Amino acid sequence: MAPSSWAVCDSKPVRQEILDEVVWREIIKLLESPHLIEEELKRRLATARNVGPGRCRKEILQRDLVRVQSSMERLMTAYQEDLLSLDGLRRRMPDVRKREQGYW
Repeated sequence: MAPSSWAVCDSKPVRQEILDEVVWREIIKLLESPHLIEEELKRRLATARNVGPGRCRKEILQRDLVRVQSSMERLMTAYQEDLLSLDGLRRRMPDVRKREQGYW
């Protein structure tokens, strides 16, 4: 007996012979038109390339790299506009460069 926490399926039963017939019809259709399989494989590969975890990670790293490079530019601008001393620039720039090197 199933525990009371299990969900109850409200779907009507389908006879196996009917299911078999439908499934085999679809299989035959695919075998007669191999381009359908090829199109589906191409679609899935394209989706995997565009949405995969590697691509997401790459985009995150690229955004972080842009932020670090912007930090370097801001430090240089602050120094050039006399908002930051040379000592302050020398103290802060190595940390920013280390962060940048971490992305390469």
